[in-house]
Amino acid sequence: MPWARSRIISQRLRFPRPGMMGDVPFLPTAPATTNSHFAKRATARSDASCRVIMLAVTCVFWVIGAGFLPKADAQQAGPLWTFVGGDVRIREVVHRVETGTGSPPHEQLVIEAGTGTAAYYLCAVQPAPVIAELRVRLPVWADRPGIQVFLSVVLPRVRHPQTGMPLSLLVPGTQTRVAGQWEWLTVSDVPAGLEREARAIRLQIRREVDLREAYVNGVVLNVYGGPGRTQLLIGPVEWTGYLPGQVAGGNPAKLGPNPAAGDFTLGQGSRQWMNTVGGVTTAAWSEPSDDAAAQPPLVEMAGNVLRVQGRPFFPRALEYQGEPLDLVKTLGFNTLWIRSAVNRDLLLEARRQGLWVILHPDESLLPSGGVGGRTIGTDFDGVLAWDLGTQSSLWEVQALQQRAETLRGLDPSPTRPLIAEPLTDMLRASRAVDALLVGRGPCFSEMEFSDYIVWLRSRSLLARPGTPIWVAVQTQPDPAVLQQWQQAGASGERLDCIPADQVRLLTYLSLIAGARAILFRSHSSLALADDATRQRRLSLELMNRELEWIEPFLAGGQFVALVPSNVPEVVGALFRAERARLLVPLWLGKHAQYVPGQAAVDEVTFVVPGVPESSTAYLLLPGSLEPVNSDRVAGGTRITLREFGPTSLVVLTQDPVVLNYVMDRARGAGPRIVQLERELADFTFRNVKSVHDQLIREGPFIPQAEAWFRLASEELASADRAAAAGDNAAAFRHIHRALRPLLLIRRIDWESVIPARDPIVTWPLATRFDTLPWLRRFQEQLNAAVWGDNRLPGGDFESAEQLTAIGWEPFQHGMEGIAASAEVTASAARSGRMGLLLSVRGTQPHMGQALVESPPLWVHSPPVSVRPGDWVQIEGWVFIPRPITGSVDGLMIVDSLGGDTLAHRISQTTGWRPFRMYRRVGEESTVRISFVLTGLGEVCIDDVAVRTVSAASPQSPPPQSETPLVPVVPPSRNEHSNSGPLARLPFLNGWMGNSPAP
Repeated sequence: MPWARSRIISQRLRFPRPGMMGDVPFLPTAPATTNSHFAKRATARSDASCRVIMLAVTCVFWVIGAGFLPKADAQQAGPLWTFVGGDVRIREVVHRVETGTGSPPHEQLVIEAGTGTAAYYLCAVQPAPVIAELRVRLPVWADRPGIQVFLSVVLPRVRHPQTGMPLSLLVPGTQTRVAGQWEWLTVSDVPAGLEREARAIRLQIRREVDLREAYVNGVVLNVYGGPGRTQLLIGPVEWTGYLPGQVAGGNPAKLGPNPAAGDFTLGQGSRQWMNTVGGVTTAAWSEPSDDAAAQPPLVEMAGNVLRVQGRPFFPRALEYQGEPLDLVKTLGFNTLWIRSAVNRDLLLEARRQGLWVILHPDESLLPSGGVGGRTIGTDFDGVLAWDLGTQSSLWEVQALQQRAETLRGLDPSPTRPLIAEPLTDMLRASRAVDALLVGRGPCFSEMEFSDYIVWLRSRSLLARPGTPIWVAVQTQPDPAVLQQWQQAGASGERLDCIPADQVRLLTYLSLIAGARAILFRSHSSLALADDATRQRRLSLELMNRELEWIEPFLAGGQFVALVPSNVPEVVGALFRAERARLLVPLWLGKHAQYVPGQAAVDEVTFVVPGVPESSTAYLLLPGSLEPVNSDRVAGGTRITLREFGPTSLVVLTQDPVVLNYVMDRARGAGPRIVQLERELADFTFRNVKSVHDQLIREGPFIPQAEAWFRLASEELASADRAAAAGDNAAAFRHIHRALRPLLLIRRIDWESVIPARDPIVTWPLATRFDTLPWLRRFQEQLNAAVWGDNRLPGGDFESAEQLTAIGWEPFQHGMEGIAASAEVTASAARSGRMGLLLSVRGTQPHMGQALVESPPLWVHSPPVSVRPGDWVQIEGWVFIPRPITGSVDGLMIVDSLGGDTLAHRISQTTGWRPFRMYRRVGEESTVRISFVLTGLGEVCIDDVAVRTVSAASPQSPPPQSETPLVPVVPPSRNEHSNSGPLARLPFLNGWMGNSPAP
């Protein structure tokens, strides 16, 4: 006869709400499988025989459990939960057992706590083995969210590295999400949770963690809800899959003394669990322990995360230019990036300063022949990673593999990562090293910041899947651009730096691309005394303080998505870390690479996806956290910032550990952050006022400008008063209110002065706000100059043989699946018989949308002789019938005076489009032009000319162009079908080794 089906249903529980009379309904217990040791009675729904069997089973459990399970009956003598410690001092105000009519006993607990993250209470039980069915739950009412339940698990086969006792861990469960309501707290799937915790412990103790014979010996509550008073009601514990009496030699978890009423105490019992704040923590939101710092350095890549001593580490590196290392440390860097010859004394000094080093192995360590080399001893223990340099050609990438293998053979630390900066063949390079270094200098170029994000993110798609990307961030203008400004007459000490708001944008664009390290490029020392260097010091220290503030999101977290807002120019970069989200609003308006907009609005709204309902949004301010308006809507959580500024940061979490971490950082760094912001605001005020006063001599641009300057001055004075009173958050707000009108004036002035019809890079002085006063003088001189005849031979592209003879040079970068060609053909002519046609196409159907890693095709002009001090005018015509795909750069027109930064970029035209660029010659004797097709598409080029004028020549109106610079629709190709055979420019063999790509 088959057994009859039966189930046990626990009695519906009713618990009192604090401060209310009578009973309130409570959550019903789970049916069928729950064995409650605390329910008063159970009702069995089955036949008579089944009732007898179930009664016998229940009696067996009560007999076995007698003496070790806390009884929830009217005779319960005292509280079952005992304070065992944490990282916060607490005082018990109330701790007692309460009973009510028709409800089981429960414990009322009221504590007052200081600042910290955890206050653990333990309910010890008889040991029971960890099995797949093990599950525990208990009802909890709290007036604050974030109360969390854990299971105490002992690993008898693993010894604690400090105590030598069996290692214990806490397996986390759920936490309360809503204040003032009863909620079930549950720990389920215990084996999986135990494996997750053990995985982190393995990195701490650096040996295998044996989970066999693991047993549970207690239930733990973290009752810390934040500083101040927290009130809780704790109901009876219910178990499933609990089999006590089957663990040999197991002991209940250790109990500590309850804190006496009126006394604050910091218990030590939590040290028995290795993964708690009282033990050896593995959380991302805590500081490294002193014990870990004393151990020999261990650097390794765990997936795409860099770990030091088993903890995620985010390098903030400075390219070393001879600065005193105490200055580097003071500015907040944690790593030195050295590309010069190896200096052992410098390495030892870096270790004394607590700085890691990214080191380029020179010939003494890694000979170019790939054999021999010096022994890598303990002097190099402070090396975080080896930098194998930049590879600009295919043969250099091919040699990278051998250099990497040789260096690994010499390094006694086999886990130390290797990085390289390949400009081509990134897939091959990524197989040789552990991380790739990427980065460009988009400031003052035609590359929009939105395009720079696309370019950065495409680099990881071209590498081996999972390869981490380290990004180099620009902090100074390209030397060629700086020289053009100076040659054109601009002066001043402030030019050789990137403004602070652009440095911040570049840094966060790098993080959006998934950067696992930020390396700040520098070509001059930060120890210099000029204004530009002082501004760089301030902006870099401020950036470091901010990155340190949010380091857990960067070191062990990851970028999730760009979140749009109700303001088109503003997007939010969303990052995710353990138990928290970070939203970084960014102003990415058009032309921010030249002069960013005001970066502030009265109100901005985001709908953030994937945020737990219980999370609260906080605005990070120096010295405080401020709650932000948020509510649940379709698609996620709506966040509204009433006052958006250029450095707003929003944390979304419900975890007090996270809140305490960011609050501690805010308090510690708050005064210095305000001081840095104030000094940078002073720089901005003086700079904007000086440039504006020079510009208005030609006529006022902004009627309200003087009122806006007064407003900024008043806000800065208010900031000074708030800072003197110790209110850093208020000072921070006043500083950013002062910046808003200043940045608005800066942007309006720039838009008013730059030429409306020409590309901005036509005039080098138009690419920056500081150089605007010299732009008009530059334009006046050129408008009055007498330009000479065209000095560029072959710019009409009438004969392929002539082009080859006079020195035009085409180059191609051979890539699989891509065909490139350069032709002199009638179909590309704007005037005359012929024009230059550049074509790059995919040889397979799916190549149409493929990423193009390196420029497949470019053409160099012959050098044109010039004299120092000459003005140079470069002009011509291009026609691009369809958008160039596979690259954000399109067609680049590069001149050797302005370099890549001042290159003119074109992706598509409507008919023939003219281009014109003005440059000033420094010490050069020649100038060359390069046409670089960076993606898939076709480009027609014709009528290219280079003219010069001496700076000392008599001034007269410039000659009129023979044809107006207006778009002209070209004839279709079949109109020239009878013009003769196509003449093709020959490609040079072996170009890659001799002529680097532009």
